[in-house]
Amino acid sequence: GRLIGSLERLSDEIRTAIFVATRVGIFSQYIYVIPAQTALRFHIPIGSKRLLASSATGFALLAAAGASEAEIAALVRRTNAEISDAELS
Repeated sequence: GRLIGSLERLSDEIRTAIFVATRVGIFSQYIYVIPAQTALRFHIPIGSKRLLASSATGFALLAAAGASEAEIAALVRRTNAEISDAELS
């Protein structure tokens, strides 16, 4: 569609990774990825998840949603309760 075409043109222009993520509970989940076109790049599989409270995509999603400090604090508490230290390593 038009969005994918726009993302591909942006990728061609800036040559860095382009990705789209959505919020799934306490995570941001990548739903579309265009890899970087440079020698140094990270592999981000579609479907992979990152914690909202500690990732760039999470920060962006929370900001776009207008999350208040209280909502973010509650999210951090929920994340700490649900995710063990072993899962964060």
